[in-house]
Amino acid sequence: MMLEMRQVVAGIRPEISPVDRERLWAKVKLAGEAVALNWPMRTFASRNPLMGYEHLPFDQAICRARELMGGQGYLSNNTYRALLAQGRITTDGLKRSLHTVVLPNDASLVVHAGTRTIERFEVLLLHLMHGFEPIDPELFRWQSRNTEATSRFRSLWKHTLRTLGLVDPFSAELSGEHTKHSQEPGDRNLHHTLGERVHNLTGIDIVEQINDQMTKWCAAFLDEGLSDWHMPAKDRGFYESWRQLAQRDFSGWFMGIRDFPHKVKHLSSRPEDAIINSLDRLGIQEEQWSEYLTRHIAQLPGWTGLIRWRGVE
Repeated sequence: MMLEMRQVVAGIRPEISPVDRERLWAKVKLAGEAVALNWPMRTFASRNPLMGYEHLPFDQAICRARELMGGQGYLSNNTYRALLAQGRITTDGLKRSLHTVVLPNDASLVVHAGTRTIERFEVLLLHLMHGFEPIDPELFRWQSRNTEATSRFRSLWKHTLRTLGLVDPFSAELSGEHTKHSQEPGDRNLHHTLGERVHNLTGIDIVEQINDQMTKWCAAFLDEGLSDWHMPAKDRGFYESWRQLAQRDFSGWFMGIRDFPHKVKHLSSRPEDAIINSLDRLGIQEEQWSEYLTRHIAQLPGWTGLIRWRGVE
């Protein structure tokens, strides 16, 4: 009983069932589909990095790949604006392209400000041609409270709330409650892995350190029999072979991981269980596994593509 309580506190499931492992396998397979297969060089002609997104429209595939892998599918907006200024892109051509995504004269996309009518099409066109970015929320909040920029609106807002007998949802009294609800467990922004967040906050590139280790071990395991020194225990699979050898590897010590051999030794003997326990400890909810694992897999698309190819051969 005490052991189970310690496991729950540590974020480890008391028992991982075969059903849990099957669900993980399904989510890993789904996560890997974002990375294109690597085919053997003897039949290599080209490799489409967007192969995993061929079911999406091109612009959505580009955005998704940029989000996961960091590649740029388009030129920067400033470059396009420079081409517009040079005449290589015309205003008429820009309007025709914009009309394919914004319907003209759509009444639901119109704002009336006094005698001025502003359409969404007009705003988007001006943004494409000249560029103007939305103001930072914190800066907007400061300006709205400390300048006269929104004085008339704020006066109208207060009178409306008073007339209707409502409480201002943006008041200071509710800010603490709003913060509490916005930080519920499992309510995580999955646009970055936790390693990427650490890098953004501290400048310590954990992702690169992990990728260096993954590259080393993948190269040893997937050597196609060409290396002079073969990786021991390959017949046991990648995870078990790594778990046995990593206990004698000094890389963990150089990376500053305390008791690295001890920690590796006491990992679960099953790779599925080790992954599930890690996800649980990180607080990643099961419905978020595929998305989170996709971001990890996308860190090393070359090795992932090779492993996917080896898996279907």
